[in-house]
Amino acid sequence: MFESEDFEMSLEAQLRMRVIEDEIRHCENVKELQEQLIRVTKLFASYQQLLTKVTERLLKHELDAMVGGDTMVEIMNIMNNNGT
Repeated sequence: MFESEDFEMSLEAQLRMRVIEDEIRHCENVKELQEQLIRVTKLFASYQQLLTKVTERLLKHELDAMVGGDTMVEIMNIMNNNGT
Protein backbone atom coordinates (compact mmCIF):
# COMPACT_ATOMS: atom_id res chain seq x y z
CA MET A 1 0.00 0.00 0.00
CA PHE A 2 2.82 2.39 0.85
CA GLU A 3 5.96 3.05 -1.11
CA SER A 4 9.36 3.78 0.40
CA GLU A 5 9.07 7.46 -0.59
CA ASP A 6 5.93 7.77 1.56
CA PHE A 7 8.09 7.44 4.67
CA GLU A 8 10.55 10.15 3.69
CA MET A 9 10.02 13.47 5.44
CA SER A 10 10.39 16.76 3.64
CA LEU A 11 13.33 18.99 4.53
CA GLU A 12 10.94 21.31 6.36
CA ALA A 13 9.60 18.42 8.46
CA GLN A 14 13.13 17.20 9.16
CA LEU A 15 14.10 20.67 10.37
CA ARG A 16 11.04 20.84 12.64
CA MET A 17 11.94 17.42 14.07
CA ARG A 18 15.52 18.55 14.68
CA VAL A 19 14.33 21.65 16.57
CA ILE A 20 11.95 19.56 18.68
CA GLU A 21 14.63 16.96 19.41
CA ASP A 22 17.04 19.70 20.52
CA GLU A 23 14.39 21.20 22.82
CA ILE A 24 13.66 17.80 24.36
CA ARG A 25 17.33 16.97 24.87
CA HIS A 26 17.94 20.28 26.66
CA CYS A 27 14.81 20.19 28.80
CA GLU A 28 15.46 19.32 32.44
CA ASN A 29 11.87 19.78 33.63
CA VAL A 30 10.71 16.17 34.10
CA LYS A 31 7.12 17.19 34.85
CA GLU A 32 6.87 19.12 31.58
CA LEU A 33 8.37 16.21 29.64
CA GLN A 34 5.82 13.85 31.23
CA GLU A 35 2.92 16.15 30.32
CA GLN A 36 4.12 16.50 26.73
CA LEU A 37 4.60 12.74 26.42
CA ILE A 38 1.02 12.19 27.56
CA ARG A 39 -0.26 14.77 25.04
CA VAL A 40 1.75 13.22 22.20
CA THR A 41 0.56 9.73 23.10
CA LYS A 42 -3.09 10.87 23.06
CA LEU A 43 -2.53 12.61 19.73
CA PHE A 44 -0.89 9.50 18.30
CA ALA A 45 -3.82 7.33 19.45
CA SER A 46 -6.28 9.78 17.87
CA TYR A 47 -4.40 9.74 14.56
CA GLN A 48 -4.23 5.96 14.67
CA GLN A 49 -8.01 5.80 15.21
CA LEU A 50 -8.63 8.22 12.33
CA LEU A 51 -6.32 6.29 10.01
CA THR A 52 -8.12 3.06 10.93
CA LYS A 53 -11.52 4.61 10.11
CA VAL A 54 -10.28 6.08 6.82
CA THR A 55 -8.81 2.72 5.84
CA GLU A 56 -12.04 0.88 6.73
CA ARG A 57 -14.13 3.34 4.70
CA LEU A 58 -11.82 3.16 1.69
CA LEU A 59 -11.83 -0.62 1.84
CA LYS A 60 -15.62 -0.68 2.09
CA HIS A 61 -15.90 1.72 -0.84
CA GLU A 62 -13.58 -0.41 -2.98
CA LEU A 63 -15.41 -3.63 -2.04
CA ASP A 64 -18.77 -2.00 -2.76
CA ALA A 65 -17.49 -1.12 -6.21
CA MET A 66 -16.26 -4.69 -6.78
CA VAL A 67 -19.12 -6.79 -5.40
CA GLY A 68 -22.04 -4.42 -5.04
CA GLY A 69 -23.59 -2.79 -2.00
CA ASP A 70 -25.98 -5.57 -0.90
CA THR A 71 -23.28 -8.23 -0.97
CA MET A 72 -20.96 -5.93 0.96
CA VAL A 73 -23.58 -5.46 3.69
CA GLU A 74 -23.85 -9.24 4.04
CA ILE A 75 -20.07 -9.59 4.25
CA MET A 76 -19.85 -6.85 6.90
CA ASN A 77 -22.62 -8.50 8.93
CA ILE A 78 -20.75 -11.82 8.84
CA MET A 79 -17.50 -10.11 9.89
CA ASN A 80 -19.17 -8.16 12.70
CA ASN A 81 -20.82 -11.34 14.03
CA ASN A 82 -17.59 -13.36 13.69
CA GLY A 83 -19.20 -15.66 11.17
CA THR A 84 -22.21 -16.59 13.30
